[in-house]
Amino acid sequence: MKNFSTSKNGTKAETPRLTRKQTNQMIDQLVEIWDAWHQGDLNARYGMGDLLNEWLGPPTKRQPHGEGVLEKASERLKIAVSEFSRMRWFAYHFKSLAVLRRKYPDVKTWSEVKSLLPKLSGNGRKGKSSTNGKAMLVHGITRSLKAVSASFRKVLKKQLDEAEKELLQQSVQEMLGVVAKPLKLHVTVR
Repeated sequence: MKNFSTSKNGTKAETPRLTRKQTNQMIDQLVEIWDAWHQGDLNARYGMGDLLNEWLGPPTKRQPHGEGVLEKASERLKIAVSEFSRMRWFAYHFKSLAVLRRKYPDVKTWSEVKSLLPKLSGNGRKGKSSTNGKAMLVHGITRSLKAVSASFRKVLKKQLDEAEKELLQQSVQEMLGVVAKPLKLHVTVR
C-alpha cells in the first residue's frame, strides 16, 4: 500500500515510507531542534529576569510604587507582568543556567521551570513550607504586620486620647492572645 500526501498546489505525491532507523533519525533531529528552541527560550527568560533584578533589585523586595516599570515593559513587549515576575524569581534562584541544569537536569522547558518555582523555598522567603498556600498565607501575614508596625510608628508620634489608646491596646491584646502561645512569645504588658 502506498502513502500519498496532497501538496500545497493540490497535486498528490507519493510519500516515502520511512524505515524504523529513518524514523528514529528524523525524531532525533526534531528533538535537537526543539531542545535548541527551549534552550534559547530559557536563555532569553533567564537573561530578562537577571536584567530586571539588576535594575530593580531582587524580587524579594517590592518594586517602588509609582515607577510601574514592569507594567510599562508588559505593555511594550506584550508579556504579562506575572511572567516578568517569574523570570525574576528564575534568575534569583539560579546564579546561572548551568546551576539549574546541575540541580534539575530534567527541567528543560519554561513550563517546567514555572512548575518548579513555587517549590523553591517559598520564592525567596526564609524557610520551606509544606504547601504553597501556607507559604503565601504566612507571607501575606508578615507583609500585613510590617504595614501595621509602620502605621503604629506614625500614629504613636501623635497625641492619642484615652479612647484611642484603649482601642489600640484591646486590638493588640486580642492579637497577642491568638499568637503568643503558638509562636511561644513571652510578652509583658505594663
